[in-house]
Amino acid sequence: MIEAISGRGVNRVRAVCDGCGREDVLPCDYLNRSRGAVRPNVGQAHKKLTRQGWAVRGEKLHCPACVARERAAARLENEEPQDMAKAAVKEKTPSEEPPREPGYRMIGMICDMLNVAYDRAAKRYTNPADNDRTIAEAIGEGCMWGWVARIREAEYGPDMRWAEIDAIRTELAAAIRDANARTEKVADEVDARIREAGATFEAAVETISADLVARIEALQKRVNALDPSIGPRSGKV
Repeated sequence: MIEAISGRGVNRVRAVCDGCGREDVLPCDYLNRSRGAVRPNVGQAHKKLTRQGWAVRGEKLHCPACVARERAAARLENEEPQDMAKAAVKEKTPSEEPPREPGYRMIGMICDMLNVAYDRAAKRYTNPADNDRTIAEAIGEGCMWGWVARIREAEYGPDMRWAEIDAIRTELAAAIRDANARTEKVADEVDARIREAGATFEAAVETISADLVARIEALQKRVNALDPSIGPRSGKV
């Protein structure tokens, strides 16, 4: 229902939801009538409301929350015959119970909560601490988080935080692979330097050893060249 708003300033009208009574105020032109009377341009108001997610059915208006409730209820009703057909094919046992489904009131409570907690533009919950499970717990009354997830996916959008988590995990895995590759490269370079240093050390030791042997042989020759007749070394008196 469209109601005129009197007063000065920008021309406005009040849109009232015929389902829940929600009221929205929006700018709207007025049309002159006979005898100087004016009335809102209802067609213009309907176009603006439709762009905002309202449903216009004749002279009745339904806000986005009511539209979401109706769509969710219709979707669940369409799924019930398929579930019943599957259940008929499967042999039932006395202990089996049909799966629980949310009633119209529960669907409305879920939609009301999602209208507040879910950011359609960002495609995620406004509060990082919220998720389908916490929303179900906040609603209470036996609400199951699977109902919240199904209605959110169908009428509101995905929870893009899972995509962000997957992207972070992918980036983390890439960082680990890069770190491992860099570590292996450094280890290979260190091994090469160690092998090079070892070879240098071995060559130096061989050179020193050869020099020592040569000096020992030369000194031995000098000792052998001395006259052995000098006799033993005399002791000190």
